[in-house]
Amino acid sequence: MNKREIGTNDVKIDQKPPIIGDANVHPTEVVQADPSIISKDYMDELAFNEEPLTIMLVASSEPNAPASVPVWVNGKGAEILNPRTNKWMEITYLPVGIELTVKRKYVGNLIQAKLDKVTTDFGKPGEENPVNRINRFTSSYHSFQIINDPNPKGRAWFMEMQRRNK
Repeated sequence: MNKREIGTNDVKIDQKPPIIGDANVHPTEVVQADPSIISKDYMDELAFNEEPLTIMLVASSEPNAPASVPVWVNGKGAEILNPRTNKWMEITYLPVGIELTVKRKYVGNLIQAKLDKVTTDFGKPGEENPVNRINRFTSSYHSFQIINDPNPKGRAWFMEMQRRNK
């Protein structure tokens, strides 16, 4: 990722299909955890998620946009590298517009934080057999740039995480 910055606006998010018909019947979106045994692959993934990345949250053009964004994993605020002491410190709200070195697991939560905007289409008035259609549009909760990711697998990881709609 050293070659060029990449941001949340650079990768298109997969969109959920519309829900047609009865709005009370829809596919489940609950993910079941796999109770597998701890393996080397799992330990490698944990180590990968502890790697530091340099990011910057992009300021929004909306009126009264927030100056910081809440980020945590398992109730623990984001760990950022303090440039003065070169030690990790915990903060819950990441400031917007400042370069920060953050562990990958917190960046993963930022990537996965998405919003669904929902619109409905009930067909034309007086239509004999109207079809109820619920359209969903998914977007990122907050835009940011990854300025430096020293891991060669980092770019592919980011693109896959950003593309997913789960």
